[in-house]
This record gives sequence, structure tokens and C-alpha cells, in this order.
Amino acid sequence: MEVALARQENLQKGGQDIMPGTPGPTLITQEMNEGAKQKAILQRSLLKTEAVAVSYYLLRMFSTPEGRVVAVYLVLLITFPVIVVVGFVAHSQVIRLLRSQHPETWMELGCPTLFTHSKALTKFILYNKFKAVSDERLHKLAALDRNLRVTSYFLIVALLFAGMLLRS
Repeated sequence: MEVALARQENLQKGGQDIMPGTPGPTLITQEMNEGAKQKAILQRSLLKTEAVAVSYYLLRMFSTPEGRVVAVYLVLLITFPVIVVVGFVAHSQVIRLLRSQHPETWMELGCPTLFTHSKALTKFILYNKFKAVSDERLHKLAALDRNLRVTSYFLIVALLFAGMLLRS
């Protein structure tokens, strides 16, 4: 098809036929255009049919109470891992910042690391005790960490509740 189009463009510009002795580009192009048109029409009709079928299925599925619960459950299931990963990164940044910029506070909290649980660090973050340290970056990261923790707790409860609704 590309060769036929190149021949046609060349002839339209007044050039010579680049493949003399073969069927003319107009004939080849017309045959290809008819086949391509039919193929395109079929593809469009199939896409429309599939889109209508999927839309109808989703509309029916989400118009029922059970379907709405499934939709909410899927959204929660997709959102939860994202919040956990972002919270994990924020928590690691809080620990890194405490260790590098505020070693005395870090030591008071029991020298927490990313993989050791520290009740003191949890209280430090959840009860806004980080505001006693004069570091704006620490304030932002700890507040983000706190908000993501609280959000993840609510998401766990919502996932459990939606899961129970789906089972019944």
C-alpha cells in the first residue's frame, strides 16, 4: 500500500512511474481503499457493539445494591495499596530526617528504624508531638505520615465491612 501511495504521489507531482509495467497506482489504491473501508466499517461496528455491551453490563452491574458494593470494594482495593506505599515512603522519610537532622529526638524515640516497631515514634506522629521540633519539613512529612496512617486504618475497616456485605 505504501508503494502504491508513493507511486500515486509521484505521478500527481508530474514525475515518472517508479514501477513501469505494473498495474497503475490508481487501480491498486482503489482496491486497497475499498478493502480498507470495509475493514474499518467492520472494526467500528465491532467496537461500538463491544462498547455498548460493556456499558450495558456495567450499568446493570452498578445499578443494583450488590453492584454498588462491588464497585466500592474495587475502589477501596485499588486505593489501599497506593496509600500503604506512599505512607511507607513518608514514614521512612520521617525516620531518615529524624536520624540525620535531629539525632537527640531520634534517640529519645528509641532509635527507630523502618522495620522496628516503636510505640514512642507512633505516639510522636499520631499525637502531633513532632510539632515540638522546629523543622518545617519534618512537620509536613510527619503530618502526611499521620494522615496516611489514619486513612489506611479507615480503609481497612471499610474493606472488611464491604467484604462482609459481599459475603452475605
